[in-house]
This record gives sequence, structure tokens and C-alpha cells, in this order.
Amino acid sequence: MPNDNAEHQLYPYVDNFLQGNFGCTYTVQDRGTQNVRFDVLGLRRRGNRYASCTELIAVEVKAGGTRFVNCLGQAIGYSLYANEVYLAWKKPQGKEITREEIDISSRFGVGLLHIFPDNQMSEISSSRRFTPERHFFIQALQAERCLNHFECILCHEVYPRENVSYVNRLISRRAPARHARPGHTSSIPSCPSPHCMDLGRGCGSRTDIKYYI
Repeated sequence: MPNDNAEHQLYPYVDNFLQGNFGCTYTVQDRGTQNVRFDVLGLRRRGNRYASCTELIAVEVKAGGTRFVNCLGQAIGYSLYANEVYLAWKKPQGKEITREEIDISSRFGVGLLHIFPDNQMSEISSSRRFTPERHFFIQALQAERCLNHFECILCHEVYPRENVSYVNRLISRRAPARHARPGHTSSIPSCPSPHCMDLGRGCGSRTDIKYYI
């Protein structure tokens, strides 16, 4: 049987692996939205000088256990929210991941990360590239109980929400009438990028929707 406490102790190792090997710039552990809880979730920016995009990488962590397909089922559920999904598995008694297990995970599109007895990690197989549901992707990105980031609908840059709050305060001092009616506070955060700031208006998506809170 999997040991929940043992799995939680593995989260920091998986977190570090996402940052060091997958280029994630922001990660959270044991966080989620109303309908899902991720063991480890990472945010990664990819692109070049002409275009960029934000990707989410979700990892299901297991310590021990033999019900491999059940574990894959939990990981594949993350594909509604994330671009890549992985199962990080520390097999009992230091066993290796088999060829058959690699083939099965490939059929589902789930990548495999092997956690060794000393908690070092190795990528055994890569995740398929998923196209998450936009609605769920935004939930995972913006929910306060999850990544708590903001995506600008004009430039699509992504920022931690505390950065956006700081910019909102600056803009409100300059032109409060543009962002809130008298007696009301704005629920549309402003983008901190120089381009959108130069437009002289805030941009973004609403954050007062129930599932974001």
C-alpha cells in the first residue's frame, strides 16, 4: 500500500527536479483547485524573441504500491489542466521500472520519473504534449490555492499575483477613474508589462469568479 506520509516527503525532491531539469520557474506542492489536487505542479515559460507561451507540468507522486495502471489514471486526469503530466514513482525495495511499465505509460501519454532509494531522480520517458482545457488551465494558473498567477489577455505574459497587485496600486494613484467606479474596487488586474502599461489601461481577466477564490 502507498504511504501518504512517505509520498509527501518526496514532494520537495520532485519540486527541485522540475526546476532543475524541466525549466520550471515556479512550483507548488500539494495545491489545487476545487476539483483537483496536484502533488507537484510547475509553471514553465517557453519561446523566443518573437513569441512565448506558458506551460504547466503536473506530477503524481507514488511511493511503493503495485497498482500501476491506477496510478497512471490519477496522472492522466491532470491532462485536463496541464500540458505535460508525469508519474514520479519510488518503487518498493529499490526495484527498477520495467519495459512493460514504460510501454503502458506511453500508451496513456504519461511520462515516467524514477525516484531511486537515495531520492535522486531520472526521467525514464517523456510526457505526451497535451492541450489542456482552457477553462481548467486558467483555474490552475490563477487560483489562490494553486499557482496564484495572472495572465494578461493582451500580451499573454504571466506574473505572480502579488506583482499585479503592486502595479494596480500604482495605476490607481495615477488614474483611479479608469479602473474603478466611486465606492468600488477594480476586479480586473493590470498587466505589469511595459507595453500594456503604455496603453494607459489595465488588462486581464476577471478574478472575482467563484472558482478562482
